[in-house]
Amino acid sequence: MMKIAFTALFLVLSVPWITHAKSCGEMTRELVRLRQEYHEYATRKLPESKEITFDGLTEILDKIVSVKNAMRKLDKCKIPPRRKDNQPEKR
Repeated sequence: MMKIAFTALFLVLSVPWITHAKSCGEMTRELVRLRQEYHEYATRKLPESKEITFDGLTEILDKIVSVKNAMRKLDKCKIPPRRKDNQPEKR
């Protein structure tokens, strides 16, 4: 019984869209936000005490891949292309 509870807790914490099915629009906005976050993290100028790390970059990339995989599972949910200027879309 405890094994099932721990498995369920692990899934809820590691795969957040299981607990709340996000719409295509919500996932699209999240993808755009994550892409912007990645760009800002990768290009920011930091004091020498803080540096851009591989782990920091891969953490954001893992989130991007997860959102894109969830979007692929939905019918008619297109993944928007990444903008070349790395600015969010104006609506």
